[in-house]
Amino acid sequence: MRPCWKPVLLCAVVLLGSTAPTGSFPIPTNVDVPAVADAPEPVDTPTPADADSQDSLTIGRATRDVALEERRWQGLLARLNGVSALPRIDLRITSSTAGLLWDLWDDKTHVFVGDPFVAASLIREIAAIPLFVIDELEPSSQRAVIVVRKPDGDLHPGDLLGRSLAFSRHGSSLAHLLPHSTLLRRGLAVAERPGDQEIATDQVAFFHLHDDRSPLMWLYRSSLGARAAAVSMQDFRAIERRRPGLFQPVLVSPPIPIAVAIASPGVDAAMRSLLIEHLEDARQELFEALGIVHGSRARLRAVDDADPEIVDLLQWLHLVEAAANVR
Repeated sequence: MRPCWKPVLLCAVVLLGSTAPTGSFPIPTNVDVPAVADAPEPVDTPTPADADSQDSLTIGRATRDVALEERRWQGLLARLNGVSALPRIDLRITSSTAGLLWDLWDDKTHVFVGDPFVAASLIREIAAIPLFVIDELEPSSQRAVIVVRKPDGDLHPGDLLGRSLAFSRHGSSLAHLLPHSTLLRRGLAVAERPGDQEIATDQVAFFHLHDDRSPLMWLYRSSLGARAAAVSMQDFRAIERRRPGLFQPVLVSPPIPIAVAIASPGVDAAMRSLLIEHLEDARQELFEALGIVHGSRARLRAVDDADPEIVDLLQWLHLVEAAANVR
């Protein structure tokens, strides 16, 4: 039988409009996507495929810009499909993370390469098997930054207590899950802002934005009472180049991978080894497919579920989930 459903996986589908049972914690997603309707509840575990008998493997991606994604992946698919040792490699694009999850569950998709927190959720929830991580060489920009307006003075992480913190969209890796878990690791109490009530002085009170504008814009204008904002390091550096000295970093997270690759439980060990070998050989085409601009600063490294980076991702995910009282 399949591994049992758990709250994170369930809520991913619920938040995006499916008819699955309800939960309360989001699978990471950085795009506003249409819902997946009337998805059938999975019943049986796919039979693991034999590396010699599996005639195709499908890589899954979730995006609304299908045409761009297809163009990006053309080079990599051509390279992989020229390798006689591999089965045919296909690309399956869904419009939502929820659709991707159903495809992995139903064995329509076999491999996912992308958002680290999505990959971590799949490792835990459907027993997906980690293949490799793509890291950025130090100094890595794959970090989250919590900032305040410069006039607030020289602040420290503890000074965030009693402030209203703007996160980006619910489930964004670098602008929600990573900064949220970093605050918790620092021992700071984090709670959702209590509407119009007064913010407790012993908590960081967060709220989520529901549009595509950067939290920095809300902080700059003090909109919605924002007195701190969580953004990616890339966004912070971009605003620093245009308007230097406008914001002050108060807390910087540890780095996370650019991307993590996982295989569904139906892909056997021999096939996983072949995939890692040939994707590593085609790393330049893979970086282009993922939109990694500075490929010379990226490295691909094979991992297993005991790798420190994978363990850290699972722990960060658990911290935010536990704080939301899901379990």
